[in-house]
Amino acid sequence: MTPGPTTNGFPAAALLRQAVLDFAAGRAAQARSACREILRAAPDHAATLHLSGLVEHREGNQADAMRLLRRAVESPDATALFWLSYAEFGCKPVDYAAAIEAARHAVRIDERGPLGWYCLGNLLMETGGFDEAHACFARALALEPHFCEARAQLAMATFRLGDAHAAVALFEALRAELPSDVRVALRFAALLEDLGRHEDALREALRGIALDPQALDLHLQAAGSESARGRHAAALARLETLETPLETTTGPAIGPTLGTRKPADTRLITMKMHLLRLLDRNDEAVALGRAGVAKGVEAAAFLRAFALALQLLGGEDEALGLFDRAAAADRASAAACLTDRGVLLTDMGRATEAVECFDSALVLDPRLADAWYNKSNAKTHRRDDPDIGAMERLLTAGIAYRDRLLLHFALGKAHMEAGDEDAALAHWHEGNRMKRAIIDYDSEAALAAMRGAMTATAGAASRTASRSQCPVFIVGMPRSGSSLIEQILAAHPEVHGGGELLQLRALFEEGLPPPGGAGAAGAARRLAQAALGRLRRRAGTARRVIDKDLANFLHVGTIHRLFPRARIIHCRRDPLDTCFSIYTKLFSGNLGFAYELGELGRYYCGYRDLMAHWRSVLPATVLLEVDYELLVAAPERETRRLLAFLGLPWDPACAASHESARTVRTSSSLQVRQPVYRSSVGRAAALRRHLEPLVAALAGNS
Repeated sequence: MTPGPTTNGFPAAALLRQAVLDFAAGRAAQARSACREILRAAPDHAATLHLSGLVEHREGNQADAMRLLRRAVESPDATALFWLSYAEFGCKPVDYAAAIEAARHAVRIDERGPLGWYCLGNLLMETGGFDEAHACFARALALEPHFCEARAQLAMATFRLGDAHAAVALFEALRAELPSDVRVALRFAALLEDLGRHEDALREALRGIALDPQALDLHLQAAGSESARGRHAAALARLETLETPLETTTGPAIGPTLGTRKPADTRLITMKMHLLRLLDRNDEAVALGRAGVAKGVEAAAFLRAFALALQLLGGEDEALGLFDRAAAADRASAAACLTDRGVLLTDMGRATEAVECFDSALVLDPRLADAWYNKSNAKTHRRDDPDIGAMERLLTAGIAYRDRLLLHFALGKAHMEAGDEDAALAHWHEGNRMKRAIIDYDSEAALAAMRGAMTATAGAASRTASRSQCPVFIVGMPRSGSSLIEQILAAHPEVHGGGELLQLRALFEEGLPPPGGAGAAGAARRLAQAALGRLRRRAGTARRVIDKDLANFLHVGTIHRLFPRARIIHCRRDPLDTCFSIYTKLFSGNLGFAYELGELGRYYCGYRDLMAHWRSVLPATVLLEVDYELLVAAPERETRRLLAFLGLPWDPACAASHESARTVRTSSSLQVRQPVYRSSVGRAAALRRHLEPLVAALAGNS
């Protein structure tokens, strides 16, 4: 054996050992410097090339990582470990097939190495090869029975193969044997999350956090479980208490700071951006995104979170570019990025391009339920549509709870369009059952809130209330024609369609002191100024600005006290048509009433009673009711009535509102791009046998 290289008379082996220690301690600059010194003396030193590749990967320099790791495996001294690193950190971000082949090469070099079989199994799991992955994990465990991660992944593979009960049993046995192992808690929590057992997942994550309060992955898992139950504020509060950076930090750090005034981990900020967006605090989310990009963060998940928030502030073109950057940054995330891009294109009315994005995503990942779901929403299905069979097959392939939920809603729409109403309703019933099972909703509390709103003194406008005529509030139930009305009005040159401005609802939910009470005038003035400022934020010089947050029907009394000259448009539609249409949609917001037919019918009745109350106490100059059926039967007549109500002249653009290029972020984003049609009128009447609990509730018999 030839002597090893030396650098400045110092043996390379000693310098490499120090570089390894520096790398393990997070001292990337020192590790990189030592590696470069060795490579100047011995350019083909395989172990140093390998470590250099790992350093560059950790620092986010993917091209350099790929080059160095490839050189390491091209060396005659390449080990199985070098090939595994090349597979995971070199090939995987750009080419899964090449990564799998590299991992196979590693196990050919060392068939007795459990790590090789484990890594190959992980790669196969990520590409849907669950049978072979299961065999790989079993092989790793035969070689090393105490290999905790392999046991956890064997359980996950068992779940993916369709045996959730056995998977849970495997994890419970593993937890009993290793009760203090946080890795078990993390993996088990992830499985429970995939099964839709969000509360159990949260408990398991909290158990792990009790074992290791600094485990970032467990905090992120706990926040994800909170958010999945609709508790976004609680999830955000959990993240904001963390001290960072934590021991598990691997990515670049960015500001602002959390907890201890130290830079926050990129993954933490990414999750925080998602939660801020879900709480309609998009300005804050975008500020975090810009801070990260300014510091050079290019992680795909971070860029995606930034883009999702940015598009909600009107930055659609910049968001499209960020989705492209995210897809290029990490091939493993490319399918999800293409799906996000397709959703935005759908909202922008570019349906053909959107479907192309979804198809490209499905080429990369045929199991991506988000892509199937959003493609289903962006197209019309034929009776022999191959997408239907593909989704049905995927539904039985051991996928996560959330993915099954998405596919049930997608297949409901697809089968209905293909003419099979029995199959459609079966999927919608199951999708709604699954959704209702994982959300917190108290039907009696919701009805009590509506009854309580009737005690508001709608007619008592404060003397210091805003005299602005700018605000226009569209209220009612979802799927009642509200998006169509906003699209028609927003086509007018003096109107800005603001969409669903949830921040205003948050202000209105604060409420006001009783009229004439202590502080009432000042509170009304501050609330009105804040609401008007948010309303006009992106409205330019428009005379009228629309807030289409339908749930504001609960706050009509507060709205009228703040803005006595504002206009309120109430959208009405046949109750059965309205509720059936709601039942066929999976909403992103907090619509807990939507997923059980009896609860949905009772909520509709409560809403109907509350709107009757507002109609009895508000001046006719303030509240206009528009029936969907009349609007689609005589669109010009009803449009003229709407414009007259707003004090605006007729404009021909309102008659061609379907040609508008504005972005529409509702489930009706594609329908409003079409000329007004009547085919949805009376649609639910033929389906009454599928909707009996709803029919009974609407009749007051439940």
